[in-house]
Parts: sequence; C-alpha cells; structure tokens
Amino acid sequence: MMVRDHYFTKGFSTRNGTEVVYGVTGNSLFKADVGVDRQVGGSMNFQVWGDGSLLYETGNMTQQDDFKKITVGIVGVNQLKLVAVGSGGTVSAIWGNAGIAKAPNADLIVEFISMTGDDNGDGLVDPGETIDLKVRITNAGVVESGNINLICNTWAADPSYITITGGTGNIGTLAVGASTEQTISASISSSTPRQNPLEFTFNANDGAVTGSTVKSFTTPYPVFVHRLNGIGAETEEDGELSAGETASFDLSIENTGNGVSNDITATCKVLVGSQYVAIAPSEATKTLDPVQAGNTVNYTHEISINGDVIGGTELKFKFTIDDGIDKHEIVKQYWTTKPDFEFEFNKLQSTNNLLPMVEAGYETEFTLDLLNNGNGPSGSNTTISVSASSSNSSLVTLANSSFNIGSMIAGSKVTNTINFTVSPSAQKGDIIQLNINVSDGIYSKSKTQKFIVDEISVSDMPFAYDQGSYAKVYRDSKVMSTLPVTLGGTAYAKGLGVHAERTIHINTNSLYTRFTAVVGIDDNNGGGSVKFNVYDENDVALYTGGLLEGNTNGPNETEAIDIDISGVQILKLEVTDGNLNGITSDHADWGNPQLTIAGSSDTEAPSVPVNLVISNISGNSADLSWDASTDNIGVTGYVIYLNGSANKIATSLSTTLDNLSPETQYNVYVTAKDVAGNESGAGNTESFITLTTGLNNDD
Repeated sequence: MMVRDHYFTKGFSTRNGTEVVYGVTGNSLFKADVGVDRQVGGSMNFQVWGDGSLLYETGNMTQQDDFKKITVGIVGVNQLKLVAVGSGGTVSAIWGNAGIAKAPNADLIVEFISMTGDDNGDGLVDPGETIDLKVRITNAGVVESGNINLICNTWAADPSYITITGGTGNIGTLAVGASTEQTISASISSSTPRQNPLEFTFNANDGAVTGSTVKSFTTPYPVFVHRLNGIGAETEEDGELSAGETASFDLSIENTGNGVSNDITATCKVLVGSQYVAIAPSEATKTLDPVQAGNTVNYTHEISINGDVIGGTELKFKFTIDDGIDKHEIVKQYWTTKPDFEFEFNKLQSTNNLLPMVEAGYETEFTLDLLNNGNGPSGSNTTISVSASSSNSSLVTLANSSFNIGSMIAGSKVTNTINFTVSPSAQKGDIIQLNINVSDGIYSKSKTQKFIVDEISVSDMPFAYDQGSYAKVYRDSKVMSTLPVTLGGTAYAKGLGVHAERTIHINTNSLYTRFTAVVGIDDNNGGGSVKFNVYDENDVALYTGGLLEGNTNGPNETEAIDIDISGVQILKLEVTDGNLNGITSDHADWGNPQLTIAGSSDTEAPSVPVNLVISNISGNSADLSWDASTDNIGVTGYVIYLNGSANKIATSLSTTLDNLSPETQYNVYVTAKDVAGNESGAGNTESFITLTTGLNNDD
C-alpha cells in the first residue's frame, strides 16, 4: 500500500463506501495513517464513527495529498465503524498502521501547519530570511498531560545555517482532546548555499510521553535551460557563416527553477578556426543581470569572419554561462559556406530526327542541369566550359563552348543546352567525348560525357519512372561511383549503374524494334546476387533473367539481352534481389543498353500539323498550340519556324516562344518529323505582333 512516497506494510484498504466495523469496548484510542492510494487515484473523505455518531473526518483527500496521522478518542465506545466516502469506481482508501489501544497517559500528537513570515513573501526559505514555523500539539490521550516542553532540533550541512530564535520551551498542560498552536521563529544564515536541505524536528514532551514531527525545506535555486537559437544580424541572412561577413549568435537563458540566479558571466570562445574569427572583448565576455525564476533572457555574441577564409573551413564555438555556482556550456560546429556543384542529365536530342542520339552530319542538343548542393553561393562569374577530347575530338564542332551563369545561390539549379555537330565523316559506333567543367574561380566540378555516334543508348534518355532502394540511377558509371560500367572483364562507354531493388521506365512510343544490353553484377563488386527482367507497359514479360552473382576471384558472370520490342510504348527495366544475401552489395549494371530505331528505311513524311493557335501574347513571348500529326512509323517531334527559320523543337503539342522583341511582327508555322528524320510540309502560317514591354494581351 502506498500513499505518495510512503509504503505501508501494516493496515488495510477499502473502496468507496465500504464499512469496516469493530467491537472496541474498553479501549480508548483509534490511530491510523490515512490517505488515497497513489497508483489508483481519486478522492476520499475518511470517517470514524462510534456507536452511530461521527467522531472524526478528514475532509476530501486525493492521491496528491500526503498521508494524515489521525488519533480518535473512543473511551466509552462499544462499536467502531470506519468508512471512506468519495469518488466511485476502484478508488482505494489506505488505512495504514490502523489499530486500537488503551491510553493510560496523555498522547501528544505534533503536526506541522505552515511556514510564514519569510521576508519576500514568496513562500520559500531564502538565505538571510527569518521565518515562522507553526505547529499544532494535541492531547489525544485519556488523561490530562503534564507540563509540555516544546523543542526544535535542526539539521543542515553546516549547523550555522539555522538559528532558532524563539517559540520553544514550556507551553503548559493540555486537557484530554485539547490542542494548542505554537510558532517557532528561525533565522536562516545569508551564507546558506542554494539548493541546500534544511530540516526541523519538533518534539513535545510532558515527561511521560513524547510526540514529534519533521519538516524539511530546500533553499531556492535556479535551473538553467541554455539555448543557441541561431545566427542573426548577418551580412547574408542565410543562417550560415560566410567569408567576410559579420553575424551574431542569438542565445537565451530560461530559469525553470524556483530561485533567482546570481549575476551571470556569458562567454563565447572559438575552439577551432580562431585565426579566422574576430570577437571584440566586450562581445567575447558579457555580464548578465540575475535571472528570476520563471523568466527568460536573450543575449548575443557578435563576431566577424575574415574575408580570406576558404569555404568549407571548420569553425567551432563554445558558449558558456556561469553564475558562480552553476555552469552550462553549448558547443556548436559550423562550416564556412561554399558551393557544391553537381551535373545532372536533362535531355539529349538530335535536331534531325528529334531522337535522343548523336547523328553524324547533324546538330545535337545536349541539355544539362547544374545544381548547387552546397551551403553557400558560387562566385559572380560562375562559368560552364565545354571542350571535345579523345581521338575523335576533330569530329566535333561546338556552337557554344562556355556559358557565364553568374552566381548560383545554395539550393539553386540552372539548365543549359550544349549545341554541337558531329562531322558527316563520323562512322556509326564512333565514340565522342565532351569534357564539361564549371568553375567560379575557386570551386569547380568536372564531368566527362561520352556518346556513341548514330546509336541510341538508354542512358541518354529521360526516365518516365525511376523508383528503388539506395542511391539514384548512375548514368554511364557503376552505382555510387565514377568508375565505368564493367561486366565480364569489359568496360562499357554507356550503361546504367543501379542497386537492387530498382525499376526504370522508358517511353519508347513504338519508335523502336529491339532492345539489347549486357547485364550482371559490376566487376568492381565482388559480392551480391541479382536478377534482371524486362516488361512492356502492360507488365507482359519480355525477358526474365536468371540468378547472377558477384565473384571475388575474377570477372562476374553476365547475361546478354536481345529482345523484340516492336509496338512497345513503355519499356520497363527491373533489377531484383537474388535472395542469397539480401540487397547487400547488389551493384547491378545494364551494359551498353541500346535501342534499334524502327523504320530506318522509311521515306514517308508525317502529315502536316494544322490548326496552329497563338495565345498569351506579351512584349517578349507568345504561346503556341496545334493539332497532332500522324506517321506510318511514328512522329518524334515538331519544328517551330519563326520568320522562316527553325527556332525550336517541341515534343508535345504546345510550346512558348521566348526572347521576342516588343512591338514586332512575327510569322510562325510548324512542321512534324518522324523517326527517320522525314519532315512534313509547313502547317498554317500565323502572324502576330508582340505588345509593349510590361503589357500582355489581357491589358
């Protein structure tokens, strides 16, 4: 049985309204320690009845209340009834140490009532205060007491912390059932530490019997919650630290304790990178006023970052608060801002047949996305440069070898198209190579991109769907690596590196007749087990592979895929786990995954696209839409002609003309192209005049 923090091994418990009846003839006292079981909860009023009359009741008690000692005189009572009345259900009333006895002497009960008189009236015992402690002494015996001597013994870590100044001594006699309240004064030394226990033991003795009770206090103390809330007042408001900027650390101290702190010394120290950080002495060390209980104070440390610190430099700071007793520290690490460039494939397209390939004798558009994955901007002269390399570099003519894209903020993306033409003398299967570099003068990233002339590789096509575990799909390299796809001892210029499980969808739109590839676990990975499967848009299996395992002793086993995909709209490439060791080390490759174009000898051009409509004309743009063309093999896209010259290529039935001049007349028509590069005649020609800058056709 448990009331608050007190366990009782003697006694009994009752539920709401349960009556316990005893014959007590010849006895004089009933005693018990009563309270509500804390594990059950609820509310109870404990009652003691004698021969049908209410002798005593506690009033409502809950599980939050400490136990109450009760002593009830039962002289002349024959039948004693105990009952606890309150909330219903399973509420448990504890009658600890319950018993009846004859009391030949006085029985002195001492109860602590209250603490008052503290100087600041906060109800706490503060160092330097004088307090009044009120106790009640009751004679619960059957005879009058003798002269009662009231004393108060104290305990503290140092006896000098407590001095009893009054209220003790002879308080006279007490009749049977009588009570008296006494006030004992105590002085608390100003040198008493905070969070220090102070104990008072009150004893009442008449020479025959003694009653006592103990009351403990703890001097108030603060509890600090120290927080670094972020970086403020920056030159660049990005929550990061950059070269050449000033910033302030925003911190706060919350006092969740019950006592006020002393004056607080707040310091900021650079643990790593101090040669790059300037802190004025008045900012490095600050004195803060005491923080009251329940209050929060905010403060800052201002710093300056040297202009010559390079991005990615570690800066580590320690923030300390100390009020002479309690001390708290926060250590925070930062890295100075820098860009982190990453190239991502966007699109490859021949301007002849509009397919994702490089055609000899025709211009190719290769579109890349450049991402800044860093925590800071790039320099203002960030430039992408492109050059052709390898033994076939003389076959490549670049229309634009560099792009100045200015500064890239962290998390941004820019898209650029590299236009290049491969000589008509290039042979099918020739490999050309572009070296692509981005640099802002300090930070750079390079990418080597290979293409196979007059062949279509799946790694040069956009994915309609891409879902799987672990990393993304790696184009033309092993998964999670820059190493080339290597299978069975052969390195491939083109390929897809994936990790099982992975599914990729490619829109083929009935434009291709065959799919070929070499598949297996990459040779640079000695473990793993996978299976390769190919499906069409209806999940009809076009190829079901066997179990392929990695080999630590030599080139890995491979399978060759060569399947008919005529009429297939969506090609689904799947890699599954081989179920030998989970997906651990399942580094799977699609080596040289190629598509064969349908209708390579086709000479029939698509039908003319009609019903060209121009809308949303502004000062520098206009929207176009038209009806679809048809073809005996398949339409690959549409060419938009502006004032007689090819302006752009579209693969859908609408597009936007950009970078137009205000107040200028334009003539536009559209043609269609098929997989063999055949081009239709011109559709209807429409004319329009752009508006004055700032207006649109709704104004």
